[in-house]
Amino acid sequence: MTLKETAIPFQDLSEKGQTVRKMFDEIAPTYDRLNRLLSFQQDVRWRNRIFQSISNQENSQLLDVACGTGDILRMAEKKLNRFSKFVGVDISKEMLNVCEKKIQQNISELNQNKFYLIQASAEQLPLESNTFDVVTISFGFRNVDNRPQALKEFLRVLKPKGQLFILDFFEPKQSLFSKFFLFYFHSILPTLGNLLSKHKNAYSYLPKSVATMPPQKIFEEMLCENGFSFIKCESFLFGGVRLFQVQKN
Repeated sequence: MTLKETAIPFQDLSEKGQTVRKMFDEIAPTYDRLNRLLSFQQDVRWRNRIFQSISNQENSQLLDVACGTGDILRMAEKKLNRFSKFVGVDISKEMLNVCEKKIQQNISELNQNKFYLIQASAEQLPLESNTFDVVTISFGFRNVDNRPQALKEFLRVLKPKGQLFILDFFEPKQSLFSKFFLFYFHSILPTLGNLLSKHKNAYSYLPKSVATMPPQKIFEEMLCENGFSFIKCESFLFGGVRLFQVQKN
């Protein structure tokens, strides 16, 4: 197993990138527990939806960008057991440390050699072109500073006809439920998250970052403008969470 390869020139990170890296380094120890608590364990269900659209083909490779503590990677090892390689990329060293421990504790030694963890940013992937059959990024795209550049990198490392899955928070569609969701998201969740994580601003940052995500139509146009063909979008929580599936042209 090759873990924690460092391939990111931190001085080249934008101010936002440096802030995000520092924040996730600090909340890494409590990240999983709080995710399950604050999402009522729905984050696991949403991630599982990704794998319903991936063919478990021999010798395929998956890249998970903003892999965090490794939820997608560990799910992939179980659901895509015919894949030959799983690569996780994250800018936070502490998140990768947690991910490494979880892989060592939950994945058999025989399969650990399928995993590679690299400390890098979505905008500068230190990976060869036309390598991966699948690229995923869950609840991390809104944290990317230069989103068009990240999409260009996803396109570059994907094989022809390879697929990209983007799972993230968006502003929900207007409804009675959305009003409750927005109240929870903007008022209750930040207060609980900041208190339980003992971090002053981490979960206050969450609703602010969601506000930067464009409406669905504009987001689909951005994906197509950067070399992808739209396949489908699934919505959860009245559009508060969306899963986009696209394919490299």
